[in-house]
Amino acid sequence: MDINVQNLGHNIKLLRKDMGLSCGHLAKIVGVSITNITNIEQGVTPSPRSTLVKGLCRVFGVSLSDLENAKMETIDKRKQAITRMNDIFMDEDWATIFDNVDARVLRYCNDGRFL
Repeated sequence: MDINVQNLGHNIKLLRKDMGLSCGHLAKIVGVSITNITNIEQGVTPSPRSTLVKGLCRVFGVSLSDLENAKMETIDKRKQAITRMNDIFMDEDWATIFDNVDARVLRYCNDGRFL
C-alpha cells in the first residue's frame, strides 16, 4: 500500500483527538500497541499494514483517500458520524433506538415539556 505517511499520521491524530480518543484507546479498538499508533501519527512507520489503515478508516468513518487528504479539516463531520454509526449499529438496533426516541418525545409532549 503506497500512502502519504505524513498526511496519514497528521490526519489520524486530528481525527483521534476530534473523537476524544487517547492513543491507548484507539490502539485497543484497532488491536495494536500504543507505540504503533504513536509511530503512525508521527510518520515514523513507513508502510502501515493495509488492514490496520482500513480499520482506522472504519473507526473514523472516512475513506482511505479522505484519511490521506492533506486537508482533513474539510471532511464533512456529519457524514463521518453517520458512517461510523451505520458501521456500529445493525438495522434492529436502529429500530430500537427510534422506538426509544419516539417514546421519550411522546412522554415529554404529554408532560407539557414541548409546549
